[in-house]
Amino acid sequence: MGILVVAANTALAVPVYLGDVEANSWGQAFYQSGVGNFNKMEAFLVGSSSGTVFEPGFYSLNNSWSATRPNPKYSVAVGSMQTVEYFSLAFRDPVQAVYVDILTYMGATLVERGSLANTAASGYSGIGGGWYWKGLSLDGSGYNRSVPDGGLTLAMLGMGLAGVGFVARRRS
Repeated sequence: MGILVVAANTALAVPVYLGDVEANSWGQAFYQSGVGNFNKMEAFLVGSSSGTVFEPGFYSLNNSWSATRPNPKYSVAVGSMQTVEYFSLAFRDPVQAVYVDILTYMGATLVERGSLANTAASGYSGIGGGWYWKGLSLDGSGYNRSVPDGGLTLAMLGMGLAGVGFVARRRS
């Protein structure tokens, strides 16, 4: 699935539906402008069917921008200062109701926070193509930005402990 969004202040503009961004995808493209300067965007999958995750998250960014996916429901894009940035968000199925909060920053200052949904919900306004937008307060707290502790870390710890045990046993 792909979503194309360009950050904007919820008081000034809302995304505009543009269409599907990839063949055989479950996604839509959006265009939005009006926030002024920004250099970071975060996307949080805050509500969805049980198996939906970002994969890979943000992509199709301007060449001066890059993206990471710290956890399956959180993606970050950062780059040079922009007033407009085109990008996509990719999801893995199952495809049902999806809610994504988009937070836009200039430095450490949150300049926009809104929610996209692919289903009609209370407080959301239709923007076309079966997508809806709702502006939210400028509060970026309460989101899960954690990086899960991977199995590789635990495996390395286990191997280290086994090595210490082997050396200690060999010395006695």
